[in-house]
Amino acid sequence: CDQAYRWNLDYVVDPRGNAMTYWYDKEVNHYGSNYKIAGGSTARSYDRSGWLDHISYGLRSDNLFASAPAQVDFTVAERCLTTKDFDCAEAKLKPEVDWNIAKMWPDTPGDQLCAAGEECKARFTPTFFSRKRLTEVTTKVWNGTKHTPVDTWKLTQDFPQTGDGTDYPLWLSAIEHTGRNGDAVTLPPVKFRGKQLPNRVDGMGDGKPPYLRYR
Repeated sequence: CDQAYRWNLDYVVDPRGNAMTYWYDKEVNHYGSNYKIAGGSTARSYDRSGWLDHISYGLRSDNLFASAPAQVDFTVAERCLTTKDFDCAEAKLKPEVDWNIAKMWPDTPGDQLCAAGEECKARFTPTFFSRKRLTEVTTKVWNGTKHTPVDTWKLTQDFPQTGDGTDYPLWLSAIEHTGRNGDAVTLPPVKFRGKQLPNRVDGMGDGKPPYLRYR
């Protein structure tokens, strides 16, 4: 049967009737249900993950769908290593792709993807993960006809090597602030340096990596 796998905050109202609303986009995947011993299954769609698209502020509880006086927009991109020779187009990651393409999504289990109309071989249960990373946050105000940008924060991420043989983790390396009320003014980016620390107790002779992650 269809079930909810998580709950999202959609709506907040205070005792005076002031309200704000949260709006989401979602990622859809498929898995093989009704598996038969003789082979074959039915591709069933499910919501694999989702992300916050925008928040609308300054609303009233009796008029939630009005043009909000203020809004924050969130921009996402693929969790992928973009290079001058590789554009990280979403369609390029498939279960059967060459390893040289799949490795461009270091922390995305592409082998668990299954599209509509396909037989999801060896994928008989839902798996929950996101292909998206947050790349930009923009605040906006309503000028009477449209939302105009006020400030933007651009987030730069990469996948630094761990050095212990485990998969590369996503790391926030810089934040760049641009004021956009009038002529755009961009400040120098805030850059982050990390220190590697183990994520598990690395026992002597256990044959397992320390699972290093940056702090």
